Amino acid sequence: MTATSGPVRKRRVFYIAGFDPASPRKYHGIFTVESAKQAALTGARIEVGQLEERDELVWGWTVRAERAGQAVEIDYQCLRWNEVVRRMWPKEGPAFFLNVWRAFFAYGRRGILALPSRVVLITALAPVVVMTAFVLLYAAAVAGLGVLGADLARQAAWPWQVGAFVPLLLWLVVVPVWLRVDKLIPVGWLGRGMICVAGAERALHPQIEQRLGAFARRLVQDAREPGWDDILIVGHSMGCQMAVRALGQALRIDPAFGKAGPPVSLLTLGQLIPLYSLMTDDPAYRQDFRTAVAADWIDWIDITGPSDPGSVCDVHPLTGLGFEPPARRPVRRTPRFHAVLSAATFRKLRRAPLAFHFQYLMATETAGGYDYFEMITGPRRLSESAAAGHDLRADRGTRG
Repeated sequence: MTATSGPVRKRRVFYIAGFDPASPRKYHGIFTVESAKQAALTGARIEVGQLEERDELVWGWTVRAERAGQAVEIDYQCLRWNEVVRRMWPKEGPAFFLNVWRAFFAYGRRGILALPSRVVLITALAPVVVMTAFVLLYAAAVAGLGVLGADLARQAAWPWQVGAFVPLLLWLVVVPVWLRVDKLIPVGWLGRGMICVAGAERALHPQIEQRLGAFARRLVQDAREPGWDDILIVGHSMGCQMAVRALGQALRIDPAFGKAGPPVSLLTLGQLIPLYSLMTDDPAYRQDFRTAVAADWIDWIDITGPSDPGSVCDVHPLTGLGFEPPARRPVRRTPRFHAVLSAATFRKLRRAPLAFHFQYLMATETAGGYDYFEMITGPRRLSESAAAGHDLRADRGTRG
């Protein structure tokens, strides 16, 4: 575990987002607004600087924070892969529906549907069931209107094709109609995630591998700069396995990473790592994890909520890698969102799956529990922070 040497005064954060085509502007906006809310709640002072495009790999901003007279300067770097996601992003249309079904069958082949996780099963079934029902109902409506139109045309002594023509035009607007349905029952983002995960079975993501190498080199390069007390690597959602793999590759570039120089910690939020681990046979993927897991001088805390529909909290993050996880690696915690949000807010969040999955990056309504902004801007290192939620082993039975 990481040795401590007094409070942190300068921290460098490397943040890796999930499968999201949005630019770092989105995450800067979230951080700016939500950190102000959390600061008002806890009495901290947090000043967020302007977003800067530093190079093609990094957009970032500076943060100045103060708690109980202890000041911390933070350099927050978003390691970009959103343009890679944008090129991979499944487009709306017939192929999208077909690829969701293909992904579902791939989940079955690889044993993902057999995992002891209700959340995994529900979130895999939801897009398949909703999309299939939509296509069948839409097709039935078109067919019914076609038959009705043809009958009316025949009664008017017109060719039957005239009556069928207008209903058939409905197929031209199937995508806009689906988008409206998806707003009411937001399962499209789950389907896109499934397609991305299933693509790993066929090793379709060489551009991600290239970006991981660039991330690893950046970690090593920037950690060597003098003056930093703490290095914190943060991954959210699909960014979790990106963060672990980038760390593993950084350790192969520099085996002293996290030993010589500032201590390094890894924070994963809302992880779904086992889905990728079970889906891919890539030996490089497993080697990256083995290297990161073996570096026990680097603290790794995983915080994932049992009710988060975009995660697999019920499954150990190292499942499917072919080796027995070391004890307490990673340290698994739960944010207990139900305890840091009002009952009304939590109920609303449970009805908004995507918002729930992003709650890890948001302000809370009650101080003293999970607090993303204290972990990022506070003077304590990750392993010492009480803001990192509750031990998952002691919290079984809660759904926060």
